Amino acid sequence: MGIRDLNKDFNNNKILMPFISIILACIVICLLIGFTGYKTGYLVIGSMLFLVLCVLSLVNFKVGFYSSITFGFLIFLFGRISTNTIPLGILVEVPLYLGFIKFMTQRENDTESIESTPMHVISIFMIITTLYNLLQLLNPNSINFLAWIFTFRRILMYGLIYFLAIKIFSSLRDVVFFFKYWLILIFVAAIFGCYEHWFGLFDFDYNFVTSSPVLEQLFSMGNGEYRIFSIFSDPSAFGLGMATTLVFSLVLMIYTKGIKKKFLFFLVNIFLLLAVAYSGTRTAYFIIFAGICFYLLLTITQKRTLIIAFISFLLFAFILFAPIYNNQTFNRIRSTFEFSNDASMNLRNINREKIRPYIYTHPMGGGLSTTGGAGETYTPDHVLAGFDTDSGYVRIAVETGWIGLVIQCLFYFFILNSGLISYMKTSNKLTRFYLLAALTCIFSFVIAQYGQDATDPTPLCFLFYPCLAFLSKANYLHKPLIVS
Repeated sequence: MGIRDLNKDFNNNKILMPFISIILACIVICLLIGFTGYKTGYLVIGSMLFLVLCVLSLVNFKVGFYSSITFGFLIFLFGRISTNTIPLGILVEVPLYLGFIKFMTQRENDTESIESTPMHVISIFMIITTLYNLLQLLNPNSINFLAWIFTFRRILMYGLIYFLAIKIFSSLRDVVFFFKYWLILIFVAAIFGCYEHWFGLFDFDYNFVTSSPVLEQLFSMGNGEYRIFSIFSDPSAFGLGMATTLVFSLVLMIYTKGIKKKFLFFLVNIFLLLAVAYSGTRTAYFIIFAGICFYLLLTITQKRTLIIAFISFLLFAFILFAPIYNNQTFNRIRSTFEFSNDASMNLRNINREKIRPYIYTHPMGGGLSTTGGAGETYTPDHVLAGFDTDSGYVRIAVETGWIGLVIQCLFYFFILNSGLISYMKTSNKLTRFYLLAALTCIFSFVIAQYGQDATDPTPLCFLFYPCLAFLSKANYLHKPLIVS
């Protein structure tokens, strides 16, 4: 840009108005810090930076997409550090909505819009599940409109994540960048969690755990040790996030060429494995085992698979039978595979038997947000209020009925079926390699849904739904990739 162009922009207010606005904002911030204290000043600075980010999201939807992912990792940490009751969820949702607005306004002039590729079966089921949950508004068993809004807003967000990811994944380069970005964020979270296990919880995390006797009992592993949750909302979400990423990263490590890159993946995987162990989440332990078995089945004809199977068997046998009895982490991992002695699993099975007649007699379920803590908050008079589903499948069956459960199971079937077909037919080795990793990750999520609500928590939804988007776009990633 030359001097004449710069002067022209000033004359046309393209630079002058933003320049004046920045000066005025600095003056206002200085005054606020001087008169109200530094905390208010920091809040204003953060708000103004977020406003700038929102503007950038309207300019480029990729900014909104990746900003939402980043804030998805940070909002729970911010909430525990801050003593103010600030609705931090807007940090995740607003950039995503603004990015989608940008996507909708420019798609007509874009030659690579969603309409340029055939509608994938995953996209069809994303629409079907959204419409069915919209229909839940007419569910006679749902007694609170706000309860429906609470969940349906999240369902809309999952759809935005999926369709924005489809738009962003215009080449394999974009897919690789996304997974690299996710691995960086999850690696930082793993290091944070390991640090807290080795050196103790930070004060704000310790205050959070001890703020309620129920939380303290839930997070306790005995002998004064706590289940680690890092920057996530709770240990379960942390463990599932680490485990699903671990099975994905293990596949990357196996197929990546070069000693340096393999060592880097090995280092990442060690921290992820430790983080899973420290989370104390039994479902996370099990899905690592399930994910490895799924990978072995898909690659059973390869020589390296036999080596991996042998190493996995030795590691599994060591964990179960090694003479280490005074370590709470080891004991909790072992208890995952002692099904008859798992009191938590037995209690869940009892609860499922009790709620089964309700599912049979209510084909549309009791309504969205009628179970668990959400039910106690929005529909305290509902018969399901406070019922702990402890499973994504049970929650779907209870809240949306056996009709919703059938739709969801069919959805998962077609996800895995279409992914396997793409994996078998793809001739591009790098695409095939990433498809295998994504399929293993998705299968782990599907298994995890039996023991936890795995696909919906933030930031786990930012891994699951982009993986679905990758499966739906895998056959149309024709642009060449230059790996640096």
